[in-house]
Amino acid sequence: MKPLTNSIIQFFTAPSSPKPLGFFRIAVAAFALIQAFLLGSYLVELYGNYGYIQWMLTDAFAHEYMPRLSWFADKLFPFGITPDGTLYLLFGAYIFCLFNLLLGWNTRWMALGAWLIHLTFIKSSSLTTYGVEAFTHIALFYCFLFPTGKAFSIDSWIRGGTNQATPFATTSIRILQLHLCIVYFTGGIGKALGPTWWDGEAIWTALMQPQFMQMDMTWMSEYILLAQILCWGTLIVEIGYPFFIYYPKTRNLMLVSIVGLHLGIAIFLGLSLFASLMIILNISAFGGSLAQSLKNATIQLFKKGSAIGTTKALATT
Repeated sequence: MKPLTNSIIQFFTAPSSPKPLGFFRIAVAAFALIQAFLLGSYLVELYGNYGYIQWMLTDAFAHEYMPRLSWFADKLFPFGITPDGTLYLLFGAYIFCLFNLLLGWNTRWMALGAWLIHLTFIKSSSLTTYGVEAFTHIALFYCFLFPTGKAFSIDSWIRGGTNQATPFATTSIRILQLHLCIVYFTGGIGKALGPTWWDGEAIWTALMQPQFMQMDMTWMSEYILLAQILCWGTLIVEIGYPFFIYYPKTRNLMLVSIVGLHLGIAIFLGLSLFASLMIILNISAFGGSLAQSLKNATIQLFKKGSAIGTTKALATT
């Protein structure tokens, strides 16, 4: 029993480099900035008091202690700041926090600020948000919780830029890994419990919905088996994720498969933001082994090329 306990402790606390967490911070901050840029032109329509859904409706669905835009608008109105002005002020603060999070300056505080402002926005538009907002919120919280400022950051540069391996870096990565395993496994099980992911209807229905349709896929009605195979493949990837991703010989294949799954979602359903964020999370959690494999393959290829070149040079002399 003791060896098992020691193995579990090692699994979670063996010191490792914070560089994957530095990549995670930069990728998440860059993603959130791009998302904010895309939404900026529709800020008042999406989040304003008289946008698509008024604050009085969104406030009715929010918990009384959750921060909302209406809170800040009420506090700032006596100072001559309009509700739309409050909206733009908070949006500017969000951009400020994200930009500094990207650079890694006062990382933990900037991550906390971005997370709180993001919480305010999603609680003020809970009727129009979807999965990408939930995962963005989780990712920003992890940027605050994890030591993401220990690598590739101004903070680490100020402290000497050592990128020292720590147990907390390993624990952080394990938390992110296990979170993804739970998400995919439970999502796959939930799909498998219904008939539509066995007979191919789920894929067909998704592709035919007007809000998701990116190209004419009506031809698939003549190839029912193809739709079934795509559904079965999705079930295998999601349910098998926690098992194949931790087995060294199948880890890279599973990582490529899950990235391919999300690329398919981006291309055929138009959910590019959601797909991009999930790819970022997967690469941050498990991409280290794939990067090391590619590095080793490149080194071996370079050595082989150098050996061949040397042999040819000797042969001509």
